[in-house]
Amino acid sequence: MDDRVIGSLWYLIIGCLTDPHSVAKYRVNNVVANMPEFQKAFSCKKGQPMARENACRLR
Repeated sequence: MDDRVIGSLWYLIIGCLTDPHSVAKYRVNNVVANMPEFQKAFSCKKGQPMARENACRLR
């Protein structure tokens, strides 16, 4: 592994251990990936990264 990968992994590990919030990438992407409005607006097809097959739904 090169130093950038090791640095990124170290950043994620320290962040997970010390920050009560989820990593920004997942805090945003995981929410919109579950929104049918987002999928429709951006023409996301089921199974693409931003339109999950098994989206989390509250009823």
